[in-house]
Amino acid sequence: MSISAEKLNYLKGIADGMNLSEATSEGKLFLGIIDMLSALSSEKEQLESRVDKLGEYVDDLDRSLSEFYDMVDEQNDNATEEDADSDKEDAGNKAGKTPYKNPYEDDDFDDSEDGVSYYSVVCPYCESYVTLTGDLLPEKGEGFECPSCGRLLFRK
Repeated sequence: MSISAEKLNYLKGIADGMNLSEATSEGKLFLGIIDMLSALSSEKEQLESRVDKLGEYVDDLDRSLSEFYDMVDEQNDNATEEDADSDKEDAGNKAGKTPYKNPYEDDDFDDSEDGVSYYSVVCPYCESYVTLTGDLLPEKGEGFECPSCGRLLFRK
């Protein structure tokens, strides 16, 4: 039993010992106050119970979130190792090796208004859409830098 419930029972005992009656104004007042305190005490106990349940729920969420962060950290550690391998491949790409198929396949089109040819590609690294005019298109075997990620792309 909580302290407030004990104090409420004490007040009820005093009221019973005083023979308070609802026939008098003072009796109505004191009995009304005691009833109100009883209702407040009951609501307080219900709220404490709900807070306890919510505390358990928050603890469960905290544990789950902690496990999730651990899992993400583990995946990031694995990805970092893969990125190191990928960086080695990128160094090879800048040296002239191309690990992907020709991005210029049949992607050219003419702008009917000014007759300029445009060539469109998708960067295999960042998947950005890159459009070049015919005068900027590199010769076969030459490269250009992706404007989004900065990696060197080569034309086969």
